[in-house]
Amino acid sequence: MVLNMNLSNLSVGTRLQFATAAALLSLIVFSTGIYIAGARQIEEARITTLRSITDSSVAIVAGYEAEARAGTRTQDDARAAALTSLRKLRYGAGDYVWVNDMTPTMLMHPTNPKLEGQDLSGMTDPDGKHMFTAFVDVVRQSGAGLVGYMWPRPGDTAPVPKLSYVKGFAPWGWVIGTGVYIDDVTAARHRLAWTLVVITLIAGGIVAGVIWALGQGVSRPIRALDRATQKLAEGALDIAVPGLDRRDEFGTLARSLAVLREAARQRAQLQKDAEGERALAARQQRAQAQHTQDFGASVSGVLSMLVAAADGMGQSAATMANAAESTRTQASTTVRGADQASRELTAVASAVEEMASSASEVGRRINDVTEAARTAVTAASRSDEMVKGLIASAAEIGEVVQMISDIAGKTNLLALNATIEAARAGEAGKGFAVVANEVKALAVQTRMATEQVNARIDAVRAATGEAGQAIASVGSAIAHVNQAATEISAAIAEQTATTQEIAASVHSVYQTTDSTTGAMTRLSGVADETGRASQDVLAAAGEVRGQTSTLRDEVDQFLNAMRAVADARRQFERISIDGVKAWLHWGGTGGAHQELMPITDISRGGCMMAGTVAIEPGTAIFIEYPGETERLAGRIARVEDGVTAITFRQDAETLRHLDRMMEAIGAGPLAA
Repeated sequence: MVLNMNLSNLSVGTRLQFATAAALLSLIVFSTGIYIAGARQIEEARITTLRSITDSSVAIVAGYEAEARAGTRTQDDARAAALTSLRKLRYGAGDYVWVNDMTPTMLMHPTNPKLEGQDLSGMTDPDGKHMFTAFVDVVRQSGAGLVGYMWPRPGDTAPVPKLSYVKGFAPWGWVIGTGVYIDDVTAARHRLAWTLVVITLIAGGIVAGVIWALGQGVSRPIRALDRATQKLAEGALDIAVPGLDRRDEFGTLARSLAVLREAARQRAQLQKDAEGERALAARQQRAQAQHTQDFGASVSGVLSMLVAAADGMGQSAATMANAAESTRTQASTTVRGADQASRELTAVASAVEEMASSASEVGRRINDVTEAARTAVTAASRSDEMVKGLIASAAEIGEVVQMISDIAGKTNLLALNATIEAARAGEAGKGFAVVANEVKALAVQTRMATEQVNARIDAVRAATGEAGQAIASVGSAIAHVNQAATEISAAIAEQTATTQEIAASVHSVYQTTDSTTGAMTRLSGVADETGRASQDVLAAAGEVRGQTSTLRDEVDQFLNAMRAVADARRQFERISIDGVKAWLHWGGTGGAHQELMPITDISRGGCMMAGTVAIEPGTAIFIEYPGETERLAGRIARVEDGVTAITFRQDAETLRHLDRMMEAIGAGPLAA
């Protein structure tokens, strides 16, 4: 496990070097094994050869012994012939066979004849080993065996290690042996070792070369694939994958890497598409949120202005109604006073006419008549001045009545304007405040004029009362004149003329009072009209409140539709449109104004039209596509930067008309 973990951190080249080293080590181990086995085999072969030669020598001796036993040879002749045969025997590099007996005495030694006939029991090698005694001991114990010792080579005096195999021949009591010098075995081992070294080096070089070639054949494509893999991991998806045309495992790996590259490309493209979709969804969500916020803000502003305008209109209308009612009440009172004054003046005129008819009876008591006439003249002068004051007051009342008439006309006009503004409450309601202020100002003027009328009427009443008193004084004087009429007949004509002038003045006063009565009657009619106008204003305010409630329901419907949308992208994703124009209607229920404008994009939430119009945000509008009879209801969201943004109503009918319009312009239904 540790070896695997360590090797996992090594490159393929290094691993192949380890493989080379392992192969070379295996060759060394194999060569060593071969050497050990070969050395052992060489030794065993030599031993086998020694055994074979010894066995052959024993067989030769046995043959001669058989001849002697058969009587063809004598024992001595057979032994001599056997030793002669063995003396001539050679093998290997001059190796030979010797024979000694069990004493041990050397019977035959082909390379050192001096030893023949000698007792060798005391002979030792440089190590002190009695080798011939050892030969005899091996034969006695085992019949045959190996004995190692030191013995010089033929022609050399220096003893060297030697290994001999001896075997006894019991019939004759011989020990037949042959040996091999150890250095020959060592030389053979050395030759084997060098041979194996050379073979190992050659085989190692071949193996190393093959492994190196294989390593290069493996490491180069692996390095190329590694570089390609690293670049692919770094995000370089346009790299060329090497080795795609190979038929081995590297080709399979390269093709797999190419598949991974394509998968990475697709994954990158999918990720890019997903990021684009997420960005698009985020933009759509922000656009939807901004659209909702703008719509809510604009409509809320419209609602606030409508409510404020309606409240102000209601208050103004209520004030106007109260003022009109007060004016009507005061005018009625004035009319009643004028009627009373007219009746009193009529009675005065009748009395004056009666006085004129009885003037003929004034003839008596000239002094009393004169004094009474002077008194009557004085009273008449006072009556004349009072009547003139009454006339002046009546003139001022006429001016005030004219002012009231003008105010009533303006009030009627402003009431009409208030009615129009109430119908056009969708235009942000700015005119309502102006109308309300004008109505309030006119109401104040009406109240002031009414107070002035009341003051003038009081003055007329006071003057009429003083005129009544003066005329009463005149009546008393005339009564005195009547009593003295018989005494002042000479002054009848003059008194008659004076009486006629008084009657004419009283008649003029009657006419003026009658005109005042008519003016008051007209003032009462104006007050009634003002009351009716104020009621119309109240009705208009109620209508504005109704429209406000409708608009609030429309906003709630829109917000509910926004919350209920399950697929915001389908509902609010804008579709660009080129070359499509539609009519924009605004101003009243029927759309008093219209403009043909191009539509740049459209969705179920609204549309954008190129160009601007002077319309306040929140104004109710209609979109009509040429050739279609149905209209799309909506409101102005904003007018800026050369475009007009419109939001559609979210009721089922409008959305159905919108889908039909989209089909008509070739964009397909938005609900699809």
